[in-house]
Amino acid sequence: MLHMNSGDKPHPNHRSGVSVGNGGVDGTVDGGDGERRDYSHMLTCVTEREKFIVPIKAIGARAILDFPDELNFSNCPVKYSTQKILLVRNIGNKDAVFHIVTHRPFSVKPTDGILNVGESTQLEVEFEPQTIGNHSGRLVVCYDTGDQLFLSSLVLMKFSPPPLSDDIRSLPCWYPMRMAAFRSPCRATKAMGERIYVSLYGAAVDMNIRLDKNSLIIEKTYISLANQRTVTIHNRSNIIAHFQWKAFATQEEEDKEKYRVCDDLAKEEKDETDAFMEEFILDPSLRQRLSIISHTFKHQRRAVQVDHMLNFNSVFTIEPLEGDVWPNTSAEITVYFNPVEAKCYQQTIYCEIS
Repeated sequence: MLHMNSGDKPHPNHRSGVSVGNGGVDGTVDGGDGERRDYSHMLTCVTEREKFIVPIKAIGARAILDFPDELNFSNCPVKYSTQKILLVRNIGNKDAVFHIVTHRPFSVKPTDGILNVGESTQLEVEFEPQTIGNHSGRLVVCYDTGDQLFLSSLVLMKFSPPPLSDDIRSLPCWYPMRMAAFRSPCRATKAMGERIYVSLYGAAVDMNIRLDKNSLIIEKTYISLANQRTVTIHNRSNIIAHFQWKAFATQEEEDKEKYRVCDDLAKEEKDETDAFMEEFILDPSLRQRLSIISHTFKHQRRAVQVDHMLNFNSVFTIEPLEGDVWPNTSAEITVYFNPVEAKCYQQTIYCEIS
């Protein structure tokens, strides 16, 4: 005799079946309450001599996005943006709330959205390598299984209360503010969510873009006078080449110089602030000068961060410093020499093509 028990849960239901060969029994298990959702139950089967448990799981409605397994950009110009368009369709039976993550040199937009059943959308995947060679990565697509994803967030809002008096107590304070619950597609990476992966490949190669000479010798020039020579950029590729004349060979060297300048500015700001605080103790009416000092150095640091480092010394001048060279054309660059004293001048500058 075989007895089956599904516990206290109303699902699944079992129906007794008929005997089959070799002493077996064929039974039917009906599960679900009509809703398209996931079910998980443990069915206990008891005989006269033993007891065993049969796990029963059913998968409900699912969003299915038809991403390809891989996306290959093949050979692409280095420091150049190449895009591919993906047409993605939701072939499942539930709306998809998705969020996409990837890393440089690859990028994607949009990074999140909602795709209803049967609908399609276009995604733009971009490959912009900064170094020559092979590059690989992954496109991680996270989307929920249909469960509502809510969260309650505690954020800090900056609030400046009215000045209590002419002292430091009037500085801004931080107050918490409770926000209402909201749906967040980017939270689909929780345990209830699902992930799919798209492999990304690309190779960065040099294009046929070059200078007509690697060095310039400018004739002797009198002080206060100027002399000039030209150099030509030839673009023999099928893309538009953007050039910039820079003082540093690599982005790492340029960033290092920016960090050094910002560090010097921070030390200078500290010195001025310390000097101001000594004056402030003697004369509290000078309080407004503190914000002036802070804003001045803040603007200077911002200017350093956005600077392309295209400036050189006053002896050598390049025109134009940057521009575009169209496919199968050339651009002529003029280098001016303005000596300020009688000596030999030498400098190395770099032409960055992107």
